[in-house]
Amino acid sequence: MALQGLPIALLGLFAVAIAALLVGYRYTRSRAVRQLLTSGIMFTLVSALVLVVTYIPEWVNLAPDDVSLVLFIQIAHVLWWISLARLSIRASDVLLWRGLFGGQTVPKLLKDVLGAVYYIIALFMVVAFVFEQPVTGLLATSGVVAVVLGFALQNTLSDVFSGIALNMEHPYRQGDWIRLDTGFEGEVVEINWRATHLRSREDTEIVQPNSGMATARIVNFHYPDRVYAFNVQVRIDYKVPPARVKSTLKAAAWPASVSRNTPDRSRVSFDSTIPSSSMT
Repeated sequence: MALQGLPIALLGLFAVAIAALLVGYRYTRSRAVRQLLTSGIMFTLVSALVLVVTYIPEWVNLAPDDVSLVLFIQIAHVLWWISLARLSIRASDVLLWRGLFGGQTVPKLLKDVLGAVYYIIALFMVVAFVFEQPVTGLLATSGVVAVVLGFALQNTLSDVFSGIALNMEHPYRQGDWIRLDTGFEGEVVEINWRATHLRSREDTEIVQPNSGMATARIVNFHYPDRVYAFNVQVRIDYKVPPARVKSTLKAAAWPASVSRNTPDRSRVSFDSTIPSSSMT
């Protein structure tokens, strides 16, 4: 049977959509938008493939229950759900994380969780609509597997759920300077599934499990104001007059307050037990 009617019209529409996406890809410079357009092109191609395999029996007079045809149709529909999940992830990145929350630093953990949710939904849709199997059986099986994995990965799961709680509560964000109850101070450089990465002023890095971060007492120097004070100990010879030490240290601290347009709150004190001064 010749191509006619609705199928050929839809194929033409898919061709126009692909052409428009290719033009958008050519003229955009944003890497995230290009990834979204690439996923859109792949989704459109797979959608056209699904349309073609659906009408193959009419076009080539093939039996609808042919084993090879049924298998090919199932593969096409599985690819369609996977490409839809991928397109949803890219769309969330552009419209949600970079659009709605464009002015905030969104932790990578939340993006990974949402991406996993998209793929899980796609898996259930494949089981229910492609293979026409009851989802309740998959849920029961996944429940047993979840119990076994829960016992085997208690510590890891504790870190993961602690990471989710930390991202919901936001006691600190990427880029904040914090101090742990262990005394370690550092900048939050990454919050992932399992741990929080901190970098100190000496450019050393500590990897703290999220379960430990959830129970630790944390001092956030960037909340509620990003301007904060810290102690600097400087060893000075006893022969140097204290007045000269104070004026020199105050002069060294003054440019920082000018650059931030904040009042000069630096203070200099002396510890008589060691030949040093402490400036705050």
